[in-house]
Amino acid sequence: MVYQLVYVSRAVSKFNTRTLEQLMYVCRRNNLEFNITGLLVYCNGHFMQLLEGDKSFVTRVYDIIKSDVRHENVEIITERISRERLAERWSMGLYTPNKKSLRYSEMRYFELEDVETFRNEDPNLLWKLLYRFVKVMKEN
Repeated sequence: MVYQLVYVSRAVSKFNTRTLEQLMYVCRRNNLEFNITGLLVYCNGHFMQLLEGDKSFVTRVYDIIKSDVRHENVEIITERISRERLAERWSMGLYTPNKKSLRYSEMRYFELEDVETFRNEDPNLLWKLLYRFVKVMKEN
């Protein structure tokens, strides 16, 4: 069984390719140490990140992430226990969809102001979105 946590946040300033690569280097290094896998999605100045692994390690890493000054409004939108990892291939995968590659209903996750909206809806919608992102990445 694996603990999965998904949070969203807003970047304080826009990330470019170089700053995303630097961030990914640190994420992957840290996640390997704790056997955490996941997926970071960056779009329109917003982040969505899936972290998965042992709950105590995921929680520890999330606490570190939460205090990072490069983003704000860090909020968990869903968490669960699963039989298997969704992003088992990556210590941290990166997906940077553009607005054209997202469905209209998906764009709202990257324009959010009110996280409570997502907490009150069916979490399966979010998991379907993450499964689609992982599928796209595995095909590339």
